Amino acid sequence: MPSSPRIIITRHQITRMPKHQMLFAILTLILSGCQSGPSYRAVSLPGELVAPQAFNGQQFDLSRLGNTGTATDLIQSRDILRVLVSSGNNEDEQKESEVKVAENGTIDIPYVGQVLVSGMTESQAADAVRSASVQRQVFIRPTVSVMFSKKHMHHVTVGGAVRKPGEYEIRASASTLATAVLAAGGLTEKASSQITINSPGSNADSSRSGNLERGAILQTGHESDAVGSAVTTPKVVQVNLLSPEVSQSASQESLPDGTVITVKEQPARFVTVMGLTGNRNIEMPYDREYRLLDALAQAGGPRFSPWIANKLKVVRPHPQTGEAVAIRAYLGEAQRNRDANIPLAAGDVVSVEETPLTFTISTISQLLGVGRTALQASVLP
Repeated sequence: MPSSPRIIITRHQITRMPKHQMLFAILTLILSGCQSGPSYRAVSLPGELVAPQAFNGQQFDLSRLGNTGTATDLIQSRDILRVLVSSGNNEDEQKESEVKVAENGTIDIPYVGQVLVSGMTESQAADAVRSASVQRQVFIRPTVSVMFSKKHMHHVTVGGAVRKPGEYEIRASASTLATAVLAAGGLTEKASSQITINSPGSNADSSRSGNLERGAILQTGHESDAVGSAVTTPKVVQVNLLSPEVSQSASQESLPDGTVITVKEQPARFVTVMGLTGNRNIEMPYDREYRLLDALAQAGGPRFSPWIANKLKVVRPHPQTGEAVAIRAYLGEAQRNRDANIPLAAGDVVSVEETPLTFTISTISQLLGVGRTALQASVLP
């Protein structure tokens, strides 16, 4: 857009002016809108200047990440089962054994052989063993019971911005990001959308290295650079919960034993409010949008009526160039139009701008105040 001619008046020139010219010079500076850098309207901000989306960890639906630990009562590989097989006629023919479920999902029963039980409940596995015993002519009418002796579990450490940081035993088949975070009580209000998953490498020292750093992770909520430094092939995955495609593909992977999950906290965010209102640094809430009118209300509102002090300006660093840009809005418009009541970003400076009318009112008020003070001083003994 074409820029209006800039009127340059130095501080030295102003201080050397007579008082009646000084007032005119200051008024000219206000009217000329001395400003450098690009300027935008609040209702038509380009996409790159829109404040980042707020993240509410307490309201985030973890089931969007996939497996949340269902069907944990089903038999899986590496489970250890207690199997009792009896003919029902003679106690001497009762066969009890403790067997481990192989990677292919089968168990090897003495005299009966291999039976597929993976994905079954205890009663379904007992039926499968019973059917195999009859079909293979080992027993005629056997009585079979199958019970868990030890389930295959993974130890996963969850730290940072979760309600109950700690180390948890999670069913191996349900060892996912969603299950681990749910086991830790879910996300806190300070949780960011950024999660780091550190999976151990193949080195035997990896478990010791992970254990040394877990205490610090649980306390600070930040990933330590030392985690995994002693392992040969660590795997680090960054998950952004605000990016559904990335989070789903990463979080649905099974977490190996010894995984460390760090939910990073959001840093404290502040905006500055100044100008014709209370000058304040305000901490923004973590879990919701914080808009222009919210900041003004928290600062005490404009010192003048909205129809007098109606000009607002938000100075925001450009996220790509770092250049300060001005976002202009009007108080009345922001009250009527939500698009003009823009969400604020950390580091924003909100200003209720001086106008010729507010400047005149302030000047007259100051002059009247000085006159009253002089009058009071002249009548005092």
